Amino acid sequence: MQRSYSELVQAMIQRTRSSPPARVVKLDTFEELVCALEPIDKARLFIVSIEPQTAPSISATFRPVGQDSLQLDDEVDIGSMTGNMEEYFSWFGDVETIYILGNSVAVVNMRSSFSVTHVLRSCAHDISVHGYRVMITVNEYLSECLSLNVILSILKHADPASVVMVRRVNRLGYEGAKSMKRYFSRYGEVLRIFMLPLRSRKKNLALPSKTGFLVMRKPIGGAIIAEEKEHFVLPNISVSVGRFTHRALMMQDDNTL
Repeated sequence: MQRSYSELVQAMIQRTRSSPPARVVKLDTFEELVCALEPIDKARLFIVSIEPQTAPSISATFRPVGQDSLQLDDEVDIGSMTGNMEEYFSWFGDVETIYILGNSVAVVNMRSSFSVTHVLRSCAHDISVHGYRVMITVNEYLSECLSLNVILSILKHADPASVVMVRRVNRLGYEGAKSMKRYFSRYGEVLRIFMLPLRSRKKNLALPSKTGFLVMRKPIGGAIIAEEKEHFVLPNISVSVGRFTHRALMMQDDNTL
């Protein structure tokens, strides 16, 4: 007999109670993370990042249990939250491995893709750390459109020479990422493509992204691509490229129309 979604969730929770503790792997570079995740079914992965504060010196939102709001000046290191993350996400299913990249991004490997679906379906997530609620966001691992905060947190651990910033990607339409990967693969293996989401202010509709980021396997590929400022990814449709720096990213055009 086919079980309901809630029954499957309850069964997953019960099985988690007797599961072994999750393995924690700390990595220094994005390239190491990609290599570590290559043999894993990507449907069992999701990205965890800490919500930023409006003040640049504060990296997370703290909300004490039972109160509406309270902010502390302490910076939260996601690497020190592995036990808290495992305890929290175990309510969704068995946590197999937590991969830590730097101090603000982690990739969680669940033992079941169903658990990941359950996590992504939840609208909001907060983890209790020393009696305070740390607000976090989760994204599908293979998702191309990520927030500026998440992209910055990931790319600061990538070799800058391997990263290329691509502008005017919206000319390629909604399939821009696929067109970019197909075209730029001639310069070497493309590890990942990230896109900044673009939304209409009037209708709040998702639009083709204006800005994208190529992460090449080898720095030589990024260097060759950046030598030409314009590339015709599709016939008669070009994009402009440049070397990636955090300053260049922060100076980008507003990604909302």
